[in-house]
Amino acid sequence: MTDAIKHITIGVADLNAALKLWTGRFELDVIARQTGPDTGLGILWDIPADQIADQALVRTLGADVGWLHLVQFDRPDPPVRRDAATIDLGPKSLDVFCRDMPARYAELESDGYRFRSPISEYEVGDLQAREVQMPAHDDTNVVLIEVFGWDVRLSDAGYGGVTSFVVIVPDTEVEAVFYAELFDLDELMHHRIAGPAIEQAVGLPKGSALIMRLMGRETERFGRMELIQYEGLTGTDRFPLAKAPALGTLHCRFQVDSVEAFVERAGQAGAAVRHYGSIQTLFGPGRAAAAYSPAGLRVEVFEPSAK
Repeated sequence: MTDAIKHITIGVADLNAALKLWTGRFELDVIARQTGPDTGLGILWDIPADQIADQALVRTLGADVGWLHLVQFDRPDPPVRRDAATIDLGPKSLDVFCRDMPARYAELESDGYRFRSPISEYEVGDLQAREVQMPAHDDTNVVLIEVFGWDVRLSDAGYGGVTSFVVIVPDTEVEAVFYAELFDLDELMHHRIAGPAIEQAVGLPKGSALIMRLMGRETERFGRMELIQYEGLTGTDRFPLAKAPALGTLHCRFQVDSVEAFVERAGQAGAAVRHYGSIQTLFGPGRAAAAYSPAGLRVEVFEPSAK
């Protein structure tokens, strides 16, 4: 099974505008782009093929996971997180590593980007980190992260691909079991975080706390799954909105050795799963399936055809 999320799919109204951030400012690489209808994605997402107008795969140079799949829809639905509250359930943020955060903050601000708050510094276990949340295109939320002492591959501009896909769920323990059973991911962190620093960073009411579980591999910094539960707080369930052709962060995809083995494993775990068979997409030819996590996140898997 895979060690991390291969890529995260984001619906965009204007692909070139989205690439202005990811490749223009962050200097990530476009490794594939395709314009026009996509029959394979139409089958996979149960939408007309001509809904797909343009798409691109973006990554940090040399990174095998933590990619972005940006898809421009011809007739998009509203953004998943438009007018969302902090505590609303569903896909929430894309954590992007950077170096020298004050410098990154200043250059982004000079480019016209705005932030939800000043840079916050806090501790998670033995780690010292700082972060800032930045609203981006299509009501997506980019969280710049700098963890002191971590060696992470970055672009020349000082940014990386997605290190963590942040998803708000009602129960992190139940959700973590799903990723452990279906993908053999390890629980790398489990913390209850409270205090003024995290309240400011996330925008929580005073006295609140969050429970965080980080799923992935110790050896892979990119493509981790970060599960968040707000203690005593429950927002609107936006998982049903996170599907094509909506704008914003929709779902994630793992690459696997055998789709059939995954489908069998998912069935044994009691997960809702669907096998799509062989399809051809921007990722090349292969076999695809999709399952839904207990909270409702769509998780796709892809087995590339043998070369």
